[in-house]
Amino acid sequence: METKILLHVDQLDRIGEMTSNLTNLLNYRANHPDDHLAVIVVLNGDAIMATLTPSFREQVATFLQAPDVAFHACHNSLNSHGINPNQLQSGVEVVEAGVVDLAIQQDRGFRYIKP
Repeated sequence: METKILLHVDQLDRIGEMTSNLTNLLNYRANHPDDHLAVIVVLNGDAIMATLTPSFREQVATFLQAPDVAFHACHNSLNSHGINPNQLQSGVEVVEAGVVDLAIQQDRGFRYIKP
């Protein structure tokens, strides 16, 4: 079985719930090794501010070590919050527009979940 999950976070106060969801997904995958699970996390809006916090950066670094886990940061949100893309940690992909990325990933078969 192949499952593609798209976690969308646009509110800073929902970051904790997203990391909990992602942890649960990775635990599920560990317990079901025959199931293929791919996850993309799209950060936009005020949630983009989490990319500057050391604790979130550590969590992202850990999550990115897992296979088929990706983090996308909205370039428009970075600009509107005064964050230079160079401030992002390695492995976080900058996408031109988070909203467009959400649609593209859904067209690719990812199931949309908003924690």
